[in-house]
Formats: sequence, structure tokens, C-alpha cells
Amino acid sequence: MGTLYRDLKTTSFNGKTITGLTSAEYTPGHGNMNRSGDDAVGRQYAGITALVAEITLEQTDPLNKRDMKTLVHGATTVSEARRFEYTENATARDHSADDDNWITHVFVTDTYVSGSWTSRDYSQAINTAGLSIGTKATLTCKTVIASATSGLTGNTYETVTITSAMITGGPFRTVHGDYAEATFNFENDKSAGTLNVSSTDAAASITHHVADSGTLSWIAPKAETSGADVNVEVSNAVLTGMSRTFAHGEMTTARFTFRAYSSDGSTSPVAIT
Repeated sequence: MGTLYRDLKTTSFNGKTITGLTSAEYTPGHGNMNRSGDDAVGRQYAGITALVAEITLEQTDPLNKRDMKTLVHGATTVSEARRFEYTENATARDHSADDDNWITHVFVTDTYVSGSWTSRDYSQAINTAGLSIGTKATLTCKTVIASATSGLTGNTYETVTITSAMITGGPFRTVHGDYAEATFNFENDKSAGTLNVSSTDAAASITHHVADSGTLSWIAPKAETSGADVNVEVSNAVLTGMSRTFAHGEMTTARFTFRAYSSDGSTSPVAIT
């Protein structure tokens, strides 16, 4: 019987510790070299090229942020807000040359923020109240840092600010036997050329943003008394996407995606010891 492993610990990226992680997933990615031609019915050749390491981290906020408070778009305060989520997006560009088996560089371009919020105040959607499609303004949302007994009475928040957030659509739904809900989708102004997301609380847990790069590592502890922990180290890891979700009555969650490339075209950026 082989050694069993469980849990996840000691995760860091670019020299900074990431806590509150619930999973770390490594997927070997690649391009295809499949071919079929002439009058062949079946595939004549199958192969792979352009290897790349894809990593996804899932996090439940380690600072116990939960609930949401004061969602504002421009001059309009959104009432009965139930959920707010945003994603830092980027287009990842891979590069390899000559006889490289692995991608040898990853860079990101076209960075912007998109997301949505959901409200139970259906009338605010129908009457627009300054929230019409095409309206562009600064969007802010606070999430509460609270213990189990403090409720929403504390004054410690993390504030996310997204400038030039343009409303792009709905939907607005009425449902038999349930509350009506209005969902507003948005994305920020790509022409600004910058990623405008900031956490204004000193205790903010998100310190990494799209296009950051460095070494990513974590440990998979052994589940038995014998054997050793597994150490995973990923070099040349580029953060290509990051999303967060705030919801009423729930903990704040985050998701990070990375692409890692080889330094020489032949050596894997992932070392497992």
C-alpha cells in the first residue's frame, strides 16, 4: 500500500504566505499535434507539444470576512444586496521556440475587471435609479471582518474599489414562490489600461493581483505516521486570474489561477519532493 496524504499547509507565492486555502490543484497542460489528412478515416498521428503547468488555488477567507455592507455604484447605494463577485481577468500569451517541449515564457495582456452583484430590490432595477445599462462609475463594496458574536456591529471592513465599472446587463427575475432578484453585470473600462482594484483595510487578505509572478509552493502532509510530507514547488508561476465572492451570510471566498513555464524549454517548472 502506498503512502496517503491529506490536508494542505504552508502555501506561499512570491515570498508571501497565503492562508485559508481549501485546495491546490496542479494540471499538466499542453497543446495538441493531432493530424489526419488525405482520405484517411482515422487519425494518422497523435502527439502533444507546448507543455505548461496550470495551477488553481481555492481559498476561504482566513480573516473571517463574511457578509457584505454598503454596495455603491456612483451616487447610487444598492439596496437589499445579496451577493457581489468580481474577477481580475487577463489574456495569457505563451511562448516557446525551436525544439522546446515546454512553454518558455508567459505574459499577460488585456487586463480588466468584470463581475456582478445581485439584489432583491427588484424595483431598483426596473426604475433604473441610476443603474441603467451603460452607466459607468466607481463601484465599492465592503465586507465585514467579524467574529461569530459581533454580527454587523463592528466597524472593521475590507473595502474593494473598482473604478470605471460600466453596467453591461441583467437579468432581472421574478420567481413563483420566491423573492424577485435583479442581477447587474459590469466590467471596468479597458481603455484605462490599468487594473483598478484596491483593498483599503490594513488587514486585507488579498495582496496578489493578475500579472504577478514568482515561485509558488505548498506542502501535502502525510496522513500516516510513516513516510514524509510531499513538497511542491512551482517556479515561474504567473497569476493569470483571480476572483472573489462576497455574499450575505457567507464567508468570503477567492480563487487564483496560474500558468507556469520552463526556464530552459525542457525542465518542468514543477518540482515534487
